[in-house]
Amino acid sequence: RPVVVSMGSVAASGGYFVALGADAIVAHPGTLTGSIGVFGGKQVVRELLDKVGVRFGAVAEGENALMTSPRREFSPSERKKLDEFLDRIYEDFVTKVAVGRRMSPEAVHEVARGRVWTGADARERGLVDVLGGLSQACELAWEKAGQPASVTPRLRVLPKPALVDRLRPPRSSEEPAAAGTGGAPLSGLSLTGPPLTALPLAGAVVLGASLELMAQRVIGGAYATVGGEAFAAGWGPLAVAAARAGLPVGGPLLMPPLGCVT
Repeated sequence: RPVVVSMGSVAASGGYFVALGADAIVAHPGTLTGSIGVFGGKQVVRELLDKVGVRFGAVAEGENALMTSPRREFSPSERKKLDEFLDRIYEDFVTKVAVGRRMSPEAVHEVARGRVWTGADARERGLVDVLGGLSQACELAWEKAGQPASVTPRLRVLPKPALVDRLRPPRSSEEPAAAGTGGAPLSGLSLTGPPLTALPLAGAVVLGASLELMAQRVIGGAYATVGGEAFAAGWGPLAVAAARAGLPVGGPLLMPPLGCVT
């Protein structure tokens, strides 16, 4: 089953790490991409705790048992252990990138070292395959799944939010309703076969929905970005009331950018 990853505004470090197994990675030209690296440390709050009168003790056995304690700095042996730990993580990260992107570890190291690239620069360096957004990722996934271009794909939104979550404004970026206002991305999308008939998966999955997911809709089969008339497009005659109530601009069904929703 081919997997296509669509990056939003930021896909650095952990975001890029989870994209490595994809058959193709799509990023906007300005997507913050890469940050192939690792860092570690700790905050020492001994003086702060002393000021507020907090006291605690510890019983430990072993030279480095308390290396993560916020009550003191790293000892030389603890810092050495931390460096060894970070080196192992970095080597594992670089190796996974090399396998996923079909590059040599040496070539990956040259573009890694914790640096962050734009999507355009990342594509030149082999970290990204295609420049574009979720629409391009969906089309690419449909193509890689071997589906005919003449068939309109059906988009399945996962997880499927409840009606009340679609209607009420999100209270934080962690809520599913935030996806309808350009907030937290949905956890995944899957493309299925011809509308209303084919239920089995066609074999294409798009992960990491970009921030444009709910800012677009399909009109006559062509993509059209919803602009100043977003509420009118999503709510019709109720647009004014919906805008005043602070409801999601996408309308009661939060229409995604492709075909039918299941």
